[in-house]
Amino acid sequence: MLLTVWVLPVPFKPKRIILINPPPRDVEADTKGLSAIQREPIMTGILITWLVTTISFLIIARLPFLGIEIDSFGKAVISAGVVGILNAILLPILSFFTLPFIILTVGLFFFILNAIIFGISAAIVPGFRLRYGFWSALLGSITLSIINTIILRLLAGVT
Repeated sequence: MLLTVWVLPVPFKPKRIILINPPPRDVEADTKGLSAIQREPIMTGILITWLVTTISFLIIARLPFLGIEIDSFGKAVISAGVVGILNAILLPILSFFTLPFIILTVGLFFFILNAIIFGISAAIVPGFRLRYGFWSALLGSITLSIINTIILRLLAGVT
């Protein structure tokens, strides 16, 4: 394996340094003495966030003024997964194309983008309905963010 590193000294003349076969990283020594949860913090974090979002969906479904209906716990789990996947895939794309609106509104357009993703996930998941359309999506996404933040902050003190 050939690794090339470019070094820029003060007069900006590039020097080429060639490293041949950098030493392999000893993963066993790095994780020695750590529990399985500490070795896999990313997966644990994803699962905790998914569970917290599921609980948040169940909470906002109980608030009558939002107009969000979720049939069961299973639908809430699926909805949380769909919202997470759409946030990971669709939000960066929408943010890129609507960057002028985001800059003009000093970031407030993100509320609209979150409502769009919330509405798309309601359209994808059967058993997850928005009674008042866009306004339910807007209020629901804001409420979901607030409840997620509160629960995750409470869990951060425990874990």
